[in-house]
Amino acid sequence: MTKRKTAKKTQTLKAQTTGKQKLKTQVAESRNSDDFIMFPTVDFCFKELIQNEKVRKGIISAILSVDPKDVEQTILLPTILRKEYEENKYGVLDVLVQLKDGRQIDFEMQVEAFDFWGKRVIFYLSKMITDQIHEGDGYDKIQKCIHVSILDFNYIEDDNKWYRKVTFCDTTDGKVYTDLMEIHLLELRKLPPEDQNEEGIIRWMLFLKAKNRKEFQKMAEQDEYIGEAYKELEKISADKEKRLEYETRLKYRRDKHAALHYATRVGREEGEKLGLENITTVHYRAEDGARKAELREQFDCVVSRAVANMSTLCEYCLPYAKVGGCFVAYKSGNAEEEIDKAKKAVHLLGGVKENAIYFDLPDSDIGRSLVIVKKKEPTSKKYPRKAGLPSKEPLQ
Repeated sequence: MTKRKTAKKTQTLKAQTTGKQKLKTQVAESRNSDDFIMFPTVDFCFKELIQNEKVRKGIISAILSVDPKDVEQTILLPTILRKEYEENKYGVLDVLVQLKDGRQIDFEMQVEAFDFWGKRVIFYLSKMITDQIHEGDGYDKIQKCIHVSILDFNYIEDDNKWYRKVTFCDTTDGKVYTDLMEIHLLELRKLPPEDQNEEGIIRWMLFLKAKNRKEFQKMAEQDEYIGEAYKELEKISADKEKRLEYETRLKYRRDKHAALHYATRVGREEGEKLGLENITTVHYRAEDGARKAELREQFDCVVSRAVANMSTLCEYCLPYAKVGGCFVAYKSGNAEEEIDKAKKAVHLLGGVKENAIYFDLPDSDIGRSLVIVKKKEPTSKKYPRKAGLPSKEPLQ
């Protein structure tokens, strides 16, 4: 009898303890949820902040070194710039703003080191300029275009200059040639840890790189426009749907890093197994890498797995093969129809089908083939088309 009572008491005590622990966990989770705040260095968050007109006025006035009250009107423009021809590349901007006087400002938030960032910036600025001119328009229609790069990595490694303004000027005496194209480069990681007299663009940079509520609040107390940005930040951080989008964006970045790390490791391990030396691994989308001079038409042989139809694979791979080289596609044992459909793509891309080798996998009756395409002519600069298009609209 005593043992039963003792056992019952023990069970009751355990249940109470478990209940308390569960309650503590729930409270802790609730507290953590309440403390959650988005970081503006995530592009999704930055775009949401810029939707607020007062926030736009604040950051624009800091960049232009004018009083926020002088920034009379800002309008958010479509962020996909038009293209004149099908083979042209679209321009997709982070945030595009137009001022009342016609000037346009493109904001780009970038947290990861990016190859050819400078060329990317010039591309977008050029698209912003040309997008203003339509058939019959004169050059007088062109308004000033400003690009703002907000970088959470060091773009220029050999100095500690955290902010610079770039325009076209004479390299000998510094006289400005034209101010129609202007670049503002903000490198957040170069900011000093503490500056007692923060103002203007420094305040905004400190706000953008902040990593907790205390840092956000400190900057919000110093400037009413940054204060508005903090209010907006709290508002979107409390929005469940926006938080889901934010976390999805973070997950995408983490997955991308993991995939690149895995591919690099596997490539090195396979190279070591084969005893290969002087191997360089590069990571690009096939469509993007083929646009780079150091990779385009530089290889004797290009191979691929059966990851797409033959037309798409040809557009991915033939631009890499040098004239006289070849592309070898790994396909199924019944690839005749697919090869036939790819004739136009092979021709347009400068190739000619040379041979198809059919075989069965070892110890099975599963058929496979190696389709060999010889590169006869240089591939037109129109190809490959923009990322995603070769798979969505194969050349046929």
